[in-house]
Amino acid sequence: MIELLRTRRSVRRYKPLPLSAAARAILEEAALRSPTSRNREVWEFVFVDDPVLLKGLAAAKPHGGAFVGDAPLAVVVCGDETRSDVWVEDCSIACILLQVTAHDLGLGSGLVGNHIPKAKAGHSPHHRCFPLYLVLGARRQ
Repeated sequence: MIELLRTRRSVRRYKPLPLSAAARAILEEAALRSPTSRNREVWEFVFVDDPVLLKGLAAAKPHGGAFVGDAPLAVVVCGDETRSDVWVEDCSIACILLQVTAHDLGLGSGLVGNHIPKAKAGHSPHHRCFPLYLVLGARRQ
């Protein structure tokens, strides 16, 4: 574990290759195994691999988010603030576990800060998206 932490770096350039089904399944499992306060599981993970939607996520972050449009996968991490007062912390833990898991799989990852209200993303208005989404893919050298 310590070696993963020592060698993980943020990545902003990705190869135009889709993730394998096995890698995606492992990332999904890592997200769902992320611990939460009182085991409330207040998060929701939206895995986005559609190029049109990725371009939309990039456009939602005009300063510093352009690289999202060229990535093969983004994970929007949403939390339900009505179910826990520490939903931001729970979502943060999930993000770091996804980053470390991606690195263990030989993938790169980068975080994009952007508060997107869940209601604007077409979901229930009592939820709120976490102000970060995670971008994943094979690193471009």
